[in-house]
Amino acid sequence: MNVGLYSYFDRKAHCYGAPFTAVNNDVAVRQFAGLIKDAGGRLAILDTELYKVGEFNGDNGIVTPCQTEFICDYYAASELLKGGAQE
Repeated sequence: MNVGLYSYFDRKAHCYGAPFTAVNNDVAVRQFAGLIKDAGGRLAILDTELYKVGEFNGDNGIVTPCQTEFICDYYAASELLKGGAQE
């Protein structure tokens, strides 16, 4: 089964965080929102953006990179935490 491979980008540090998998972009945004909630002050959350960076095939372990795709920023994910609508 292929799943998306996602990472958040810290604009101040100019680097990506450890990648994680999600079945689609909407689930990745939900996981990113959870990361924001759990991080509290440990992550400069105002300066983070979520990107899709590839796909992971769970059947054979192959990671396939893709053109880096912007998914959302902190503000869109934080709206999800508030119960707002997601685009």
